[in-house]
Order: sequence, then C-alpha cells, then structure tokens
Amino acid sequence: MSRKRGTRSSSRSVLRTRFADYPRRPAVCEALIPSQREPVSWAPFPNPGAEDGTDVSVKVEAFPQVFAAGIDPAISEVLAVAQRPLAALAFSEATPVAAWKTKPAFGIVSAADHTINPDVERFGYTRGNFRRVIELDAPYLVMRALPQDVIQFIVEAAAEVV
Repeated sequence: MSRKRGTRSSSRSVLRTRFADYPRRPAVCEALIPSQREPVSWAPFPNPGAEDGTDVSVKVEAFPQVFAAGIDPAISEVLAVAQRPLAALAFSEATPVAAWKTKPAFGIVSAADHTINPDVERFGYTRGNFRRVIELDAPYLVMRALPQDVIQFIVEAAAEVV
C-alpha cells in the first residue's frame, strides 16, 4: 500500500497528517498521534442502499498501549476484544449543532493520551472557550485510570451550572 505524507500547519504545529491511500479513508486523522497510527485498523463494510463504509478500530494487540495504557492488563484485554468500531465517516462529518456554543462546557485533557494528541484536546477546549478544563496525567481512558478525579470534576462542574 503506498503512503502519502502531508502536513496541516497551524500556529502551534499541533496537527500532522499521514495516511495511506485507502478508499474513502478520511484525510482528517491528524488527531491521532503519528507514532500510533499503524495500530489502527481500517476495514471496509457493506452499506446496502448507500456507498460502502470503512470501520476504524484499534488492533487488539496494540489496544493496551494505544488506548488503555496504565489500565489493569486483564481489563484492557477485555476492552480490546469488546471494542466497537467507529465508522470512518465520523472523522469528517460536520456536527449540525455544537452544544458548547450555547451551553457551559467543561473538559479533561488526558496528558498521557496515546489515542488523541493532548495538544489537539487543548486546542479544541481553547477554541470552544470551555468554562473550565483540567489536565490529568492519564491515558485516553482517564475515567478508568483516575475515576475519583473524574467524578470530582463532574460534581464540581455540575455545581457550577445548577
């Protein structure tokens, strides 16, 4: 499979794109950390009555390092085989209404995330003018790694809006 390389510049050089030529594969994979792209699996699926789609998932053998770093290995193994693929179209579909534009928004940056680049998380929260954002030294599954910190943040955020 041939590879293309490209960049998408920003003032912070946050996003970097590299993706394979794959039918209907979206070119918006820049949120994935470059070193973690290879463990992602892209598989076509039939879509009767419409154009076929592409499922995206993390390869089972890479799941613990990419998606569940720091999580109990036994739990990580179960999560790896139980994961549901995401339709690749989700990376490029526009959201018709963004709740954060009209409602208070709060966010958690997972500083040790190997699925979504933490700089992309920070950029999105800043762009969305989120009311409050905290940063935790946790993997993508922050709610699994640091449940009490996440619960406390949710409780505090809820108290700010009631």
